[in-house]
Amino acid sequence: LFLVLAITQLRGQSVIIKPEKIKRGDTVSITYDPTASSAQISSDAPSVTVVFTYSTFYDLPWKMPMVKKGNLWSATFVTGRFATFATFYLQSGEQVQQPAADQHYALRVFDGEKRVKSSLLHESYSLSAQMPKAPDLQARKLVLLGEELKNNPNNYEAKVAQLSTKMSMAKSPEEKKKFREQ
Repeated sequence: LFLVLAITQLRGQSVIIKPEKIKRGDTVSITYDPTASSAQISSDAPSVTVVFTYSTFYDLPWKMPMVKKGNLWSATFVTGRFATFATFYLQSGEQVQQPAADQHYALRVFDGEKRVKSSLLHESYSLSAQMPKAPDLQARKLVLLGEELKNNPNNYEAKVAQLSTKMSMAKSPEEKKKFREQ
């Protein structure tokens, strides 16, 4: 019964990322099922490519071809020792697979149960690629930067990014000046 439930749950997902909590040095697999109910790339597509839109996986190319095995497409790679975060979508010609119009798939890197240093910072940077016209873009960035600084209070780059985001959200020159002087 549990196996049937697990298969049924996975059936609706067109993209599966394993492991769910990626650690540096892990072998990561991205699998695309064009027969899943949420699939946006047709099953007769001649090729499928992973397109990274933001990445600190510096040893990987920005575009990675997937390999077809039976009905499934897959890509596998090892996360580097410096990897923190990446976003991607899948593409075949004009067809694009992403979880939502303003969201890409995410590869979050962990150390145990906690995100690695700068992972949330880099996720905040990725939002501009995922949802460039979202009215709450800066507010979403601030939430992620706040989480990063809660986990890593001495992360200087996150402090600067937080101040910069607050300045861009400032409603008056005086408010902007206040943040600039911090």
